[in-house]
Amino acid sequence: MMKSTSYVDFPCPRCGSAQRISKKWKEKVPTFSGSIMVDCSQIVCTNTLCQKAFTKNLAEETQKRNAAKIKKDESDKERKTNSLLHAAEARKQKNNLVI
Repeated sequence: MMKSTSYVDFPCPRCGSAQRISKKWKEKVPTFSGSIMVDCSQIVCTNTLCQKAFTKNLAEETQKRNAAKIKKDESDKERKTNSLLHAAEARKQKNNLVI
């Protein structure tokens, strides 16, 4: 059995206040040999100003990551379309040379 770490015992890395568990849940995580149940908990700072700043920062970072993912997906789609066009042109030129 693995040892669990209680992060509640550590002070908040942003402001040094105490932390508390706000939410607990279990997740079923797939593994190579099946799956495993993992106990998860959300830890928040007891200082409301610090927690609000953290939540705001997290939302901004999530928004940036989502925008970057959308941009990457669009460029991947464009790259795939361009490569298919170039491949079709190459086949067409090859067929024209063979005749």
